[in-house]
Amino acid sequence: QAEAGKAKTMKDYHGEYILCVEGSVPTKDDGVYCCIGGKSALQVLEEAAEGAKAIIAWGSCACNGCVQAAHPNPTTATPIHKLVSGKPLIKVPGCPPIGEVMAGVIIHMI
Repeated sequence: QAEAGKAKTMKDYHGEYILCVEGSVPTKDDGVYCCIGGKSALQVLEEAAEGAKAIIAWGSCACNGCVQAAHPNPTTATPIHKLVSGKPLIKVPGCPPIGEVMAGVIIHMI
């Protein structure tokens, strides 16, 4: 149901939705270190980013890779700005992301 809801939203609001991403994305070995709904996190990110109006990278991991991206980085964890281009990207660091800040950023955008 969650995957169907995501697909419907991405179709119905193509070019109008704000994509919110939390966490860095492992890319090594075709992304097998993080899979969601049968797809790698990178595939999910690319698919969702394609129709997004803008992207918000929530938290320090999404913004700069954080500890997961530190040497030796066995999963090749990568921050969002290194994986997506051609879209406005807002970085909101913090660990954990603060709910009030998240709400404020979204309200400011809309």
